[in-house]
Amino acid sequence: MSQASIPTISLPIERMRPSRRGTIAMIFVASILGVAAVTLHATVNSLRVSFKKTPVESRLPMTSVGSTFGPWAQFTIDRALSADFEHELGAKDYVFRNYVDTRKLKPADRKRFLAASVEER
Repeated sequence: MSQASIPTISLPIERMRPSRRGTIAMIFVASILGVAAVTLHATVNSLRVSFKKTPVESRLPMTSVGSTFGPWAQFTIDRALSADFEHELGAKDYVFRNYVDTRKLKPADRKRFLAASVEER
């Protein structure tokens, strides 16, 4: 498939001014989250709790996750991360994928998208 036939999705970015009520609500929610974070930090410090990262084994390999879920189709190619990232994750069985909702595509673009392989997308 040529580069010109790959459908692109453009989302309009509208400049919206938040209402006064929305601004007050956002400040209120941010305040609650801030108080919760400070409280959690103080509780963890006072109880001297330490969190330990332990691996959780999956029943199936991550690569068995399908490339489509109903109207959602895999948009990106599965690629391995660098050795440093894998070491930091502490896992070798993982997937990083982006999916696209094919219902949001125009009918002609949807046909071309679904007909293309994952590598061509």
